[in-house]
Parts: sequence; structure tokens; C-alpha cells
Amino acid sequence: MVFSGDACSLYERQLISLESSWIIFFQQLVLQFNQRFKVKRLDIALDDRNELPYFKVEQLIKLCKKKRYESRKRKFHIAESNVVGTKTSKTLYIGKRTSDIMFRIYDKDLETAQKEKRAVQELALGNVLKWNLSERQLTR
Repeated sequence: MVFSGDACSLYERQLISLESSWIIFFQQLVLQFNQRFKVKRLDIALDDRNELPYFKVEQLIKLCKKKRYESRKRKFHIAESNVVGTKTSKTLYIGKRTSDIMFRIYDKDLETAQKEKRAVQELALGNVLKWNLSERQLTR
């Protein structure tokens, strides 16, 4: 079973209307399917959608390059891709996809512009909010 972010929001509204919660949902799955049910991966996302974002991806990249974060084993890397218009999209990864936990931080506006093949300036019309996304990918 895979839920997109929109599907999670829709399902959560349904759970609330049924006076239920995600905890009860997962407990019922475990009870219903017993040993056949296993969570292989869980992605938790935090939307930073503000006029002045709480953080900027570029700021976090600079802090990582200056070694201003604490981690015993997690290394970081930066992926960069072209976006229609004048900007490039950068994604900061802390940890590996194969590890138990990985952080992914990116500018959602730039990603949306890239997917829709539009300039990021077009997305901003009528929308003064900036959209950064921070995700934690948990496995095992």
C-alpha cells in the first residue's frame, strides 16, 4: 500500500470524521493481517510554507559544508537539476537511501516548476508563500 501526500491528507480527514487516528489504523492493519503485514518504509514530511521560510535549502547546504551538524555516520550529498526558467533545483540528502533513516530537504516550488515545465516565477503569481519540504525516510 502506497499513499501520496494528498492521499494521506484525504485519508486523515476520513479518519478524523470516523473519530479514528493513524495509530488505530495501523493497529487494525496489524490485527487484521497479523504476520502478513509489515511496514517497509515510512516517509514523514514537514511542509515549511511561509512568506519567509523557516529555513532555506541553500542555508542548510552551507551549514552542512561547514560541518555544522552532528552525526556519527551520516554523510550528506547534494543533487542538482535544471528547472525551466533561471534557477536550478538543489536537494540536500543526509544519510543513504539504504540506511534506516535518511533526510531529504528541497525547495518544493522548484520541484513543481520542473515537473510542470514552467518557470518558478509563474508559480509564484498570486502565491507569496515559499514552499520548502523536509522529509524523513524511515526503513525497517
